[in-house]
Amino acid sequence: MGYTHDTEFAQFIAPHQIIKTAGSWTDTLNAGVIRSERAQAASGFSLFVPLLVPSNGAPLRGARLKSVELHYRISGAAAGAFAVELERMTINAAGVVSGAVVAVSLDAAHATDIQRRSVGDHRMLVSLDVPVWVDDDDAYWLVCTLNAASSTAFGLSGAVVRYDFRA
Repeated sequence: MGYTHDTEFAQFIAPHQIIKTAGSWTDTLNAGVIRSERAQAASGFSLFVPLLVPSNGAPLRGARLKSVELHYRISGAAAGAFAVELERMTINAAGVVSGAVVAVSLDAAHATDIQRRSVGDHRMLVSLDVPVWVDDDDAYWLVCTLNAASSTAFGLSGAVVRYDFRA
């Protein structure tokens, strides 16, 4: 059996795999692009992006989570607010689930709220301040919370998780 250590793994997360709260969402295909489109409405909503990577109970095995990119488009009017967090859920031996916020940094084009919520196409990079090996009792989620204006349209194209893989 061989040894694998690759530092360039990536996993695409399709729009339908992302939990979307509040609003009317329609999956579309237009000019070869599949996207979940949210109808214009003045209200808040959240995106829960599962970071689907291989986990492992052995130390320094499986995936070492490094970053996630969210691909989206805002049109019509800028959103009112756009918050970003990375959550780690852990299940202990007794089955108790707990959670914690993971420290992250955002790319220079999305470092401020006003940049994240501006009209345009976005490729927001969220990097873990300290990359982590994903244990088999852990799950990671990118959580984005937005407040849309009445004329804000939001299109979600998906996400890409980047990680090292060792087996």
